[in-house]
Order: sequence, then structure tokens, then C-alpha cells
Amino acid sequence: MDGEKVTIIGAGIGGLAVGSLLSIKGISVQIFEKSETIGGRATSYNYKDCVVDNGVHLLPMVGTGSLSVLLKETGADNYLELLEGGTPWILTKDGDYRLPEGPAALSKFELLPLEERLTFGAIMIEVAGPDFNFKKIDDKSLKDYVDGFTKSRELHSLFNTMARWVFISKSYEKVSAGAFFRLMKEALISGKFNGYPAKGGFIEISNALRKVIEENGGKIRLKTEVKEIIVNEKVKGLRLISGEKISSDIVVFTPRVQTIYNFLEKDHFSKKFRKKVEKLKPQMALSLIFCLKKHLREYKSALVLPGTNIVEIWEPTNLNRTIAPEGKHLAYVVSPIEEGEDWEEQTEKVINDLQERFPKIMENSFWKIEKHHDENSPAFGVQVAVDQFGSKNRPSVKSDDIKGMFFVGDTVDTYGAGTNAVALSAFECAEKILGEKYNVEIIAKK
Repeated sequence: MDGEKVTIIGAGIGGLAVGSLLSIKGISVQIFEKSETIGGRATSYNYKDCVVDNGVHLLPMVGTGSLSVLLKETGADNYLELLEGGTPWILTKDGDYRLPEGPAALSKFELLPLEERLTFGAIMIEVAGPDFNFKKIDDKSLKDYVDGFTKSRELHSLFNTMARWVFISKSYEKVSAGAFFRLMKEALISGKFNGYPAKGGFIEISNALRKVIEENGGKIRLKTEVKEIIVNEKVKGLRLISGEKISSDIVVFTPRVQTIYNFLEKDHFSKKFRKKVEKLKPQMALSLIFCLKKHLREYKSALVLPGTNIVEIWEPTNLNRTIAPEGKHLAYVVSPIEEGEDWEEQTEKVINDLQERFPKIMENSFWKIEKHHDENSPAFGVQVAVDQFGSKNRPSVKSDDIKGMFFVGDTVDTYGAGTNAVALSAFECAEKILGEKYNVEIIAKK
């Protein structure tokens, strides 16, 4: 690989992650980003007097998750302090209950009756075992898998609530059991949960990765749009909108894989690849961002609201006070939405749910931003559903059709939630390009 040049399309978390992994190995990296800022879907920006993230973003399994491992491996953690917020709180009409941090805490989880706690523990212990084969349940829904253990209404409600929160999904009836329990195993073994940068917004993770790339001689060209990927039996490089041609034998594509045909004709890919890509469905979501006079809760982790249209509320200012002035508190509210549903009606439902749980939220608000994470900018690149997850349904990181073509992101065959899924795909991509493994421990791989 000495002297090899790698060209990367996109300076979101995926592009920066694989770029940093390659650059520390001496690979010449050049990243092209059409926007004027880095970060992609996980960027941040200044609004009024606050630092606002582009939707709900937390770092899953801070310290032990795939992205945390990547930050440490590349040295990006030297430029970044992360704070741990702990396990989420489930807010019911009867009270607030914190999810157990591990099997030992199950006995005190008062949301469930004792018998259900024991069953819950038995399920989690089984999937956390060293010999458990997740692939055998990739094509089984979480609901169906839990049905095999229990018909308990309380337990089914809990698993539904957790799945909706983790994957921004409408229901556990759609979520892949394999995807869900890989994540639960990682949480159980690591004992770590969601985190956030100590200073600035979520973009600080991207900024840290950018420093690694540039310190190792890599280049990031902003406001530089790629027109097409040049292929002649194998990858030859890129052509920019400006007309400039970039020569390269390796191209890493990090936007959603469904958009690849904007850069390359379908005929370059096999029917197998095209069939996978064409059936992928983005996980869309509505997010409302509030600036409040008073926080909704004092908790430093996510709030989960079962029985509502809201899958998560995240108040980052409870953990990081640098992103808003004193006396102002940010709250992110997220709700999944599906194709054909009306955004205005969904917004009304979410507002009604909020006002029922927090009656003074509107009068307590300085301002509100409404974001539609639609098919062009989804919350997740692909739904983590039974027919959307795993190697049978998603393209692999390394193209089987075009030599030198690679994919990174949460739309390829990877595991985990959000940025951890992206980081895991970046590790796999970098290892395939280098022809060697990184000496790291990633629970999600197992």
C-alpha cells in the first residue's frame, strides 16, 4: 500500500472515520465534501446563541463502542473529551424508571414485576453468551423472538419501547432481533451507555477526526462536489462538477448507498447488488428542537416515552453547558414517520404528547426548530427491519462488481446503532483496503 492514494466521497462521520484510520497507516487520503462544513448528518451549527445538532445525536456506548474505539485507535481522543450520561430513563404516567446498567441491577428494576425481571434477565444473559449466533435471528422480528420466551404484556411493552428508542422505529414488530440483541450484548458487556462531547456540539467528534487526517497529510476539500466516479473495468478516479479530474485506484463512497446511481450507471453493478439497493428504505423521522427556560428533567441521559408518538427526548445541556447560555436548555424530541404519513399531522401528535407529559413546555420555550429527516436526509440511512438488515439485504463494504470501489456508512452490511454502525463499517473498509487487521476489541463484531 506504500504510496497508495485513496479518494473518499463525503466528509461526514463515515468519510472522516475511514479517512483517519487510513491516514494513520501512511495512506494518502483526499476527501471531497459538497457542503461548506464537515459532519454530514451529524453536524452542528450556531442558531441564535446556541450550538444546535442536526437532530438527536448521542455517542452510543461511550468508551467501548465502535466509534469510541476508533477515536482511541486514531488518536482523535486526544482532541476530544467525552462525558457519559448513563442509561436512559423510561417516563411512564406512574413514574420515572431508569433502565438497569447490567444484570446485577435487574433486581431493582421496579418497572417490571419480579417474575418478569427474571425472564428479562434470562433473555439478556442468553444473547450475551459467547456462543450465541446472532445471524440465526437476523431475519426474525424482535416481537417474534420475545414471543418465544414470554407472552408477558409488561415485557413486550419494555422490548417495544427499547427497540423504538434505539432504532427510531415505529414498532418492535419490524426491528430485526439480531440487530437489537447485538446492541444489547454490547451494552451488557461494556456497562457503558450514551455520551456526548464535553464542549461544543456533536460536530466536535468530526473536528477531532479531521485533525488526525490533516496532521497525517490528508486533505479535505469542502464545497467541492463530485459529478461522477470514473470506472473502466475498475475504479480510475473522480470527475468534479468543476470539470477537474481526480485520479485514484480506490474510491470510498460514504453517502447513502441508495444514491450511488447519481455518480455511476447502474449497469456497472450486478443484479444482486441492484436488487439489494433498490429495496432499502430510509428510516425517516421528525425532530423538534426546543430552547427552554427550564429543563424537562435533570437526567443526563435520554428520556424514553412509551405509549406516545415520541421515541426519545434528549437534553444535552444537562450534560454539556457550553452549547447554550446560562438559563437556556436544549431539548431534542424525535418521532419516527413512515412513507405516506403527513408531516404536519405527525407534528401535531408529537406536540399533543409533549403537552400531556409536560403541560408547560410551550410557554416554557424561547424557540422551536422543526426538522424533517425525510428520504433525502433520513435519521438512519436504512430501517433496521427484518427485510432491511444483514448481509442478505444490504451491500457489502467492498464492491463485488468494481475493483477499487468501497462503501462506508449505516446503509451497508454493518451492526450497531447510529455512529457506531458507521464506525464499524469504516474499520472493515480500512482493513480490506490495507489487507491487515487493526488490533482492537469491538464487541459488536462478535
